[in-house]
Amino acid sequence: MLLSISSCYGDFLDQVPDDSLTLEEVFNRRDLSESWLANVYSYVRDETHRTNETPWDNISDDSDVSQRNALFRVNLGNWNAASNYWNFWDHYYKGIRSATTYINNIDGNEQILEDREGEVFIKRRKAEARFLRAFFYAEILKQYGPFIIIGDEEIDPDAPPADPKMQLSRSPYDECVDYIISEMDKAESDLDVYQYTGDDQVLENDMGRASKLLCQAIKSKLLLYAASPLYNGNKDYVGFQNPDGKPLMNTTYDETKWKRAADAAKVVIDYAESSGKLGLYKKNKSNGSIDGFLSYRDVFLDSWNIEWILGRNNNNIAGWQRSNTPRLASGYASHGPTQQIIDTYRMSNGEVPITGYHADGKPVINGASGYREEGFSNFQAPGATRFKNTFNMYVNREPRFYATITYSGSDWINTTSSLGVRE
Repeated sequence: MLLSISSCYGDFLDQVPDDSLTLEEVFNRRDLSESWLANVYSYVRDETHRTNETPWDNISDDSDVSQRNALFRVNLGNWNAASNYWNFWDHYYKGIRSATTYINNIDGNEQILEDREGEVFIKRRKAEARFLRAFFYAEILKQYGPFIIIGDEEIDPDAPPADPKMQLSRSPYDECVDYIISEMDKAESDLDVYQYTGDDQVLENDMGRASKLLCQAIKSKLLLYAASPLYNGNKDYVGFQNPDGKPLMNTTYDETKWKRAADAAKVVIDYAESSGKLGLYKKNKSNGSIDGFLSYRDVFLDSWNIEWILGRNNNNIAGWQRSNTPRLASGYASHGPTQQIIDTYRMSNGEVPITGYHADGKPVINGASGYREEGFSNFQAPGATRFKNTFNMYVNREPRFYATITYSGSDWINTTSSLGVRE
């Protein structure tokens, strides 16, 4: 009895608070190593933030904001290289370091290796971390261009600035692309799951993890960018070089980059056509024909559907929706589409309504489209509850228009009622 009590008491005293654990202790426990990888996933940015979080759509030609924030200033041209509105360089390199630490330390996890499939589990989790690290590099490349390749080395963050490891140079763009592709290939080969979808019997917390398909999709997108005129033979980059004179961009056009991009895209297309797990999300009408409106609207609402490749379990979609919601429906009405994106949507007959703009900004209207900018018609839009007196600019447009654009007189659907929106 005394020996038993003494043993239990000793075990209690041997406990170490979680905030005092060493790296070795973290990676010998299954729960803490899983938490570490979850933290690496958290560096995937939330694209649904309503204002500053991830700004790319809001500073494009697709939308505009009315709040006096960084997005507003950029759209006015009130910014320069010193503005530092969105410093994602630091953010992604923190994620890269965290992923590298996981890759370098997970192999000997004692608790995981106690399981019969422990080695297989570790192999898959390492591949997830490798994918995430490559993805973060791809995001840096997209925003900043050529980056610093660190590889599997963990550089001491407390090293003095004069340390050669703290003075690494950026690698040329093509080398950055090849490095990301190589890392994606390694991750893909060790990921036994091809794609997580809502039809698979998997744990809910596994949805959104890296998969073979996700590796292939990122490679396809990256190689398309690399083949595009922005990076393939762009003479604007002449003289863009490191301090040692090493060019960071190849300004000679290379047609084989298009072949490489096409081959990567074909891999994803072939999977979509053969697997039945990836394709266009479709909803049918009562007569069996495809409902274009619901098929487009609900692809964003039906979680983990057949059209999703990458998604987040947690996001700020509520803030995004409130920014888009009209004031009449208790929203901010601070984020909306530009007239140019509205003009881009086709008519229900497939014709383009606007073919260009005159020097004074007035649209060049395609007469064959049936588009008019004068008068009103009694019209019931897809998804609307009734016929309404509707401005002709918004009549007989394609289904995607009515799922995307809120216009004067349209319905705003919410949980309690259908509000008619008025200017």
